[in-house]
Amino acid sequence: MVHVPIAPNLGGGDLPGNDEFTVSLITNPEVLAIDQTSSGNHQSYARGNIVGWAADVANSKDKYTSITNLGDAEEIIQADWQDLGIAAKKAAVRDLWKREDWGALPGIKLNLRAHASVLLRVSQE
Repeated sequence: MVHVPIAPNLGGGDLPGNDEFTVSLITNPEVLAIDQTSSGNHQSYARGNIVGWAADVANSKDKYTSITNLGDAEEIIQADWQDLGIAAKKAAVRDLWKREDWGALPGIKLNLRAHASVLLRVSQE
C-alpha cells in the first residue's frame, strides 16, 4: 500500500470511488502546503460578493491568495496586488488548482463564475 498525503480538511466521502481528477485535487501538494506551512492567514479583500484571503508562504517573501465569488452570477474581478493585501507592483502568479504559471502580472483581471474561486501563489518581484 502506498501512503498518499490527503487534504486534512476533507470531510468525508467515498475515497476509493473518487475519480482521478478528484484525487488530484485532494492530494495536490501545492495546496496541501498552504494547510501545513502557511502563516498570517487573513481576509484581505471584500467588495460586494467578492472576498479575498491572503497568507504568508513559509521561508519566502511569496504570498498565497484566494479570490472567491460568493454571488449567484459571474463577476469580473479586477484588482491590483495592493487591493488584495500584497505589497507588490508586479508579481509572478501560479494557479495552484491548475498547477500552471500565469506569468508576471500587475494584478488580477479575470471572470469568476458564481460560487467559484481561484487559489494562487504570488511571487513578488
